[in-house]
Amino acid sequence: MKHSAKKDIFIIMSIILFLCLSFYELSMLSSINQKIDQLSLVETTDQQLRSKDYYQAHLIDISMIESLLKKPTTFFLYIHNAECSACEIADEYFSLFIELGYHHETDIYFIDISSSSDVLAINNVLINKNIELKVTPTLYLIAANEISIQAEGSDDIYDVLNRIVKSVRT
Repeated sequence: MKHSAKKDIFIIMSIILFLCLSFYELSMLSSINQKIDQLSLVETTDQQLRSKDYYQAHLIDISMIESLLKKPTTFFLYIHNAECSACEIADEYFSLFIELGYHHETDIYFIDISSSSDVLAINNVLINKNIELKVTPTLYLIAANEISIQAEGSDDIYDVLNRIVKSVRT
């Protein structure tokens, strides 16, 4: 069987193109793997540690909720669920808010209802104080045992935090 010269050239060019594309793909994968390796070597910054430390120190349970709600103080109560995608976005807002030092304006207390074994009890405590939890994430500003601000969803929470940042900057 004889091949025409055009078919031979086409086959050779196809093989060359295939080899070039394979080499390019391997080099891209190698580059991506190097970047991932570099990222895994990056240490956590002091600011990120402060954010995590602040969160751990201000993560509260049902007894602490009751205690806080009895005091005539001003604080934020942020209720989220670690399994909620909107909460993940709002968590990033809080992390940055804390890293930049704005948490000194008003204390922020966190309730993670995904890890709480007693979500109904937490809800009952909140309802007794006329706080209705409809969605997560939700942020309340509680001043003198009254809700001053209620923000539901990551967009509303961003707006509240952004207003604080703007008020501090001016």
